[in-house]
Amino acid sequence: MLLVQIAEVLEEEIAREKKAWVRRWLTRRSTHGGSVLVLKELYAEDPAEYRACLRMSPECFDTLHDLIANAVQRSDTLMRDPIPSRINP
Repeated sequence: MLLVQIAEVLEEEIAREKKAWVRRWLTRRSTHGGSVLVLKELYAEDPAEYRACLRMSPECFDTLHDLIANAVQRSDTLMRDPIPSRINP
């Protein structure tokens, strides 16, 4: 009797829909996220406004990023991709 109950519970667990660790809309943040789009547009079209928003020029940001990139960049895992340390314009 106990084995039958255990088997039923196991079958229910297997049949249950698996949940995602990351919601589907969050996986698109690297291409469709608000800050991604704004920073790309400012970098390409309006360096003065880029400087006003980030308090530094694009060249200064690139230089600082190159200095600290190895220390702040995370590696990929089986669970999810890391948030990048830089958004490429």
